[in-house]
Amino acid sequence: MNFKLLETFIAVIDHQTMSRAAEHLFTSQPNVSMMIMKLEDYFSTKLFYRTSKGLQLTPV
Repeated sequence: MNFKLLETFIAVIDHQTMSRAAEHLFTSQPNVSMMIMKLEDYFSTKLFYRTSKGLQLTPV
């Protein structure tokens, strides 16, 4: 795992959507999605629920 993955995870938490997190990180939304998928693979669990208001952390 690298620091960039954790930075992306925190940005998604702070901004509650991948697109706003991508803007904050000066990257693309698909790149943010890919990084979150890598973290989910690393931990073998889903990290976010998709809701009508954005993303919400799972209990994990």
